[in-house]
Amino acid sequence: MPTFRGTNLRSGDLAEATALLLLQQVALVAPVPRTEDVGIDAIVTLHREFDQRRLIAEDSLFVQIKSASVDCVEYSADEVKWLYELDLPLFYASFDMASCQISLFCAQQIAEAFITNHDRKKLHIRFDGEPDMADIVGATDDIVRLGPPVMAWNISDCSTDRKVLREKFYAVVKAHVRIQKKNLEFRSVGRVENYSWRPNEVPRDGTWKTTSTKPKGEILAEAYERMMPYFLIWVLELPFAGNWKHARDVVSLMEKARILCERRNADEISQK
Repeated sequence: MPTFRGTNLRSGDLAEATALLLLQQVALVAPVPRTEDVGIDAIVTLHREFDQRRLIAEDSLFVQIKSASVDCVEYSADEVKWLYELDLPLFYASFDMASCQISLFCAQQIAEAFITNHDRKKLHIRFDGEPDMADIVGATDDIVRLGPPVMAWNISDCSTDRKVLREKFYAVVKAHVRIQKKNLEFRSVGRVENYSWRPNEVPRDGTWKTTSTKPKGEILAEAYERMMPYFLIWVLELPFAGNWKHARDVVSLMEKARILCERRNADEISQK
């Protein structure tokens, strides 16, 4: 529209542009044009110093930017399916224009929500409140609380010592990305790594949570499909590596699994 520009639209655009600028102080950022935006505002790539003249790029992640006034992002139907099928870790950035501060949140609780119910129809992602990190998101619970930010910084942090900020961002976010990548790989078979964290600190490794609403046969088939390429390579490489003790351990484990399955089948038959 000639002459006029919506106040809210301009305010939102300025907030997103400033948030992107803050992200660019600590990582490589490829903004997604508004015409192509379907829920991802930027592809962010971590980097570190390779030598005095060059930076080396490493892990990438998706980032969705929201104003600090937004406390909930809602997904339904095909939007949930889109969220489930993302193949890079998704992070949410909440930007406060008043303090010029950006807070970056990981999607750990979303990963846990998807192992308890792989066929969710809606999700409400909330930035407020603290989730019970020791518990797991219920299969019928549509509300997911993201928990504390993994990293928060403002414009003055960038001007104080950007190198220190960039190195901290790299260390903290890379640790979270590593865990989130494992969750993306294993959640389809009902397994995620559960962990807790504090803002601006490298998280410690957590413990695995395993549960699923998928039929057991479907989980087994998917686990088999994912396992076989690695198992075949292991068999082919074993004669060259000569690690026969490792091989005996694997065979012993498989034998114990066979005995356990046969015993369970026998118990089921006797109960009938």
